[in-house]
Amino acid sequence: MQLTAHDAQTPAYVIWNTALCVIVLVAGAIIFLVYHFWNRPRVLSLRTRPSTGWASILLLLWWLSLAYAYFSHQRLADGKVVHAASALLGMNLGDLCLLGAAIAYCSGDEEFRGRRFAPLPVTLALLILYYLLFGILWHGDTLSFLGSIWLFSPSVVIANVAVFAIGWAFLVRWGVTALPFLLIAVMYAVAQYPAYLHAFALKSHSLLTGSHESLASSGQVFYYLAIGKLFFVLFPAIFLFGPRDGEPPSTARAKSWPSFEVVPLPPAARKLVIAIVSTVAGAFLVALIHAAFLEPAGAFWAWLKSLFGL
Repeated sequence: MQLTAHDAQTPAYVIWNTALCVIVLVAGAIIFLVYHFWNRPRVLSLRTRPSTGWASILLLLWWLSLAYAYFSHQRLADGKVVHAASALLGMNLGDLCLLGAAIAYCSGDEEFRGRRFAPLPVTLALLILYYLLFGILWHGDTLSFLGSIWLFSPSVVIANVAVFAIGWAFLVRWGVTALPFLLIAVMYAVAQYPAYLHAFALKSHSLLTGSHESLASSGQVFYYLAIGKLFFVLFPAIFLFGPRDGEPPSTARAKSWPSFEVVPLPPAARKLVIAIVSTVAGAFLVALIHAAFLEPAGAFWAWLKSLFGL
């Protein structure tokens, strides 16, 4: 399939999501190093606080896989099996890291054992075997629409399980305080399927306009995912970096089920919440004013109606 000049252009949603991932990676790495080496007591120490420390590292690796996915999006347009499989494998590594972060955060500092992560490399090996068998059994080096769906289906399942798991892990430690993040994680997981459908099936088969116009085919879902990613910055930053040593919640012992108590946010976390929410709210207000009054007449209201199917 020949790509046109329009196809070769980088969509705005890719630029926004990629920029967000890069910013989070740089800022997260700096914050982790500061907390790990200079903060006293060391709340992210891999030796004394392994559950929180490893959860932070694995969460950053998940962000790295997201950046890789957006950087490699252009290769998916040709529908090649090897390009799709390599992109999916990189995303699978990130999703398994996110699942590992959930496991680490629930493991407890006193009972932290490497064997708790044993299912992750086994899952990765099964995925690699699946991609190899798919490549051997698939006729030709270009995917059909149905073949694309078959190829990425296991990845969607793993991605959804991982996103739900990290929401559940914070709910286990923080109780009702983390319930909003769990609900956001569920909505983010639901939005991942149309995103996979767009990137791995619709885009490479010229089904992005006309009678196939939808949330998946238009790419609009990636803007919602970008908004969801902001919450994946806000809440983990609060839960992982907010508490000082000795402040609730305790991560000393392993825990798998929430107690549904309300764990109060420590003072540092409350200040972080106010700062981030104020920044996001201000940015959203500026964008809203710009869309309502500076964009072409009627464009904003037409977009607003489309959100509710009107």
